Amino acid sequence: MKLAMIIPSVRFYQLRLILNHVISLKPPPDIVVLIVPDKFIRKLNNVIQKLDNVDVKFIILTQQRGLVEARNKGIVAAINHGADLIWLFEDDTLVLNKNIINIIKVYYLKYTKEKNRRIGIIFGYQELKPVDYIERPLQYLNTELTRNSSTRLISLLHNIFLNIHGFNGLPYLIPVATLVLTKESIQASGLFYEGFKKEAEWSEPDLINRILNNGLIAIRLKNFIVRHYISSTKYKSIGFWLRRLHNFLLYLVRNRRYCISCFLFAMLLTLGAYIIILRQIKFRK
Repeated sequence: MKLAMIIPSVRFYQLRLILNHVISLKPPPDIVVLIVPDKFIRKLNNVIQKLDNVDVKFIILTQQRGLVEARNKGIVAAINHGADLIWLFEDDTLVLNKNIINIIKVYYLKYTKEKNRRIGIIFGYQELKPVDYIERPLQYLNTELTRNSSTRLISLLHNIFLNIHGFNGLPYLIPVATLVLTKESIQASGLFYEGFKKEAEWSEPDLINRILNNGLIAIRLKNFIVRHYISSTKYKSIGFWLRRLHNFLLYLVRNRRYCISCFLFAMLLTLGAYIIILRQIKFRK
């Protein structure tokens, strides 16, 4: 069984750091697919040649039209090279469990062989952390899991939201940095829809919904934890918000049945809460 990591990047300095992090996993991924601009090819080949004693197959592709296209090209290349599991990794993510690839493979085999379940998605938890890439590069940050109370509270609320936001306990918005797709899910549901704008926001839940609608299941692993760094600068761009709105509206149109059912479910909960409040008021009177 082979696991491939798909790593799109337009930041060479960041990519070089992430490569060293990825190959430090025990074991490292079987395949690493790098999707980068043309100008990175020569420098990236030089970096890979300097990585000693690494039993990893590197595939370098180029991309021109954003993250959705890059991920699709990476997935196709990974499957063509024999990957059974495809992890959509990102260049601003650190894995907090060095043995996670073994854990993913063991659980996949356990569910498919012993429990005879059709696995479409394996995912975990992410710890969000803001960072300014210019002032504080990734390698200067503490890579240990933060234990302060504020971080724990934010992570707890984030994970509660993800667990209850979908029916049957399945989140429609899985932390992308932990999104591992199976080969079967891609064959059954296809690739990311390339109508989404370059940031690719809402393209992930769109694909996840298709996978779940095809009868495959998603499993969350407790030991699957990553730290995902978020740059705050992009949120100041008007263009970013316009593209984000475009993707959101496109998601609503493509998944209107699911969205309508979620809306009706939310309205039902609101109505129930309203009735309970009214009864409490009458009881006190």
